[in-house]
Amino acid sequence: MLAAPDAGVSEASGADASADAAEVGSLDGADLDVTQGQEAVDELEASGTLEEVAGEAGLEPDELKEVLLEDSSLFVTGSGFVGYADTLEADAEAESSPLTVAALTANVFDLNSRPGSSRVIYLDFDGHAANDPAWANVGFSGEINSAPFDIDGNPGSFSAEEQARIYEVWQRAAEDYRPFDVSVTTRDPGIGGLRRSSLIDAAYGQRVVITPTNFTTPTVVGVALLDVFGSNADHAAYVFTDAGYKQLAKTMGEAVSHEAGHTFGLNHDGGPASPNYYDGHGQWAPIMGRPTSPSTPVTQWSRGEYAGATNFEDDLGIIARSTDYRPDDFADTTAAATVVPSNSVTSGSIGRTGDRDVFAVDVADGALSVQLRPPSGQADWSNLAATLTVRNSLGAVMASAGPSSASGWTVNLAPVVMAGRYTLEVEPAGWLTASTGFTSYASLGAYEVGVNAPAGQPPPAPGPSAFAPVEPTRLVDTRNGVGAPGRIGAGRQVIVQVA
Repeated sequence: MLAAPDAGVSEASGADASADAAEVGSLDGADLDVTQGQEAVDELEASGTLEEVAGEAGLEPDELKEVLLEDSSLFVTGSGFVGYADTLEADAEAESSPLTVAALTANVFDLNSRPGSSRVIYLDFDGHAANDPAWANVGFSGEINSAPFDIDGNPGSFSAEEQARIYEVWQRAAEDYRPFDVSVTTRDPGIGGLRRSSLIDAAYGQRVVITPTNFTTPTVVGVALLDVFGSNADHAAYVFTDAGYKQLAKTMGEAVSHEAGHTFGLNHDGGPASPNYYDGHGQWAPIMGRPTSPSTPVTQWSRGEYAGATNFEDDLGIIARSTDYRPDDFADTTAAATVVPSNSVTSGSIGRTGDRDVFAVDVADGALSVQLRPPSGQADWSNLAATLTVRNSLGAVMASAGPSSASGWTVNLAPVVMAGRYTLEVEPAGWLTASTGFTSYASLGAYEVGVNAPAGQPPPAPGPSAFAPVEPTRLVDTRNGVGAPGRIGAGRQVIVQVA
């Protein structure tokens, strides 16, 4: 008998559609007491829980029924939770160059993308034992024992290659969630840092377990309950690395962001060929579609701007409801521009659609060389494309350019300038069109702007102002010729000298 979600435990929600309902994400044969498709609809109606489960999932009853019948990746657990089981296939032969040991940080289990944030997405690589009430009625009694991430057959330790993949997975997920006030971390925050005990509890988050222990079917790469971020229970999401392409850093990184997205309440992005998972076009794919292919290095959040889209959710806005946006790092006006040295590299981030960062630099006569690029080592998974504009003190454009490729781009400008103060503007950009590339909607992420020019002098600070009162006096009086030769005819003007 299907039970409604426990009112004392935050539940999951979700909706989707699939053209491959008999194959995509199916849990047939898995040791799970979950229902899908017509069986789930029948049990929900027979138990009288359809309305309650649908409501907890953020859906109307008819909507939940429709999605269950169309999408086999959607499931309902025996305790009334709704979630997704995802198949995110990729080309197992293609893998980006692994990081060298020298590029690794000192401790890959102490990474934090935003240390000051009280909200976290915890990437759990070292094994996890769970007894989750959301899975209370499953075949294994809700106990899920996940082994540590392992690719060399030695789960007791983490080799340099395993650490390199952990580091890259963290970097990829950190870039995806950079716009938000949430820290993607590999440091265990403890159960208190994941569960939200009350509305005034500000420290909470989501666990994503990366493990070779696949408790579903071999084709499933990840499972997640929907809309459980910030609940009062540790409802882990899972990314499975049990074979082949699932062990690739890109596959793991994209799957982590995808499954975590479900916990924020995001549904799948479909396309014209498959209403469930859109594979993308050109070099771009949506994170909530099927973003794991090496041929799509640019993966971004989406609002369904491409032709044939099936989901028009505002991904950024939905995530921000649970996390808020990260505060802006640099002002967007010339008056408040951040002054940088004439020989410097400054790191910044475009965090919202339409954001702009403005810098100022004082240079002498000569060439002002400026370069805009993704941070070193991160070009392969940058979510940002951006334009760079150089203006003089009067606001006139001296030089401007955008990226010449969708990924791995660099913008170089070298206008010849006279001594003075110049502003450098960094703005998000799209690439081609929404159906052949991407728009600036989710063109967000980290960048570096480098400046190389002869140092100049900053403009003098304005001196103290003073007020000198004078006796009132008449400047123009056409009646008696003061300030004008006489009466002024229509359409004529008089220039008045004001001492």
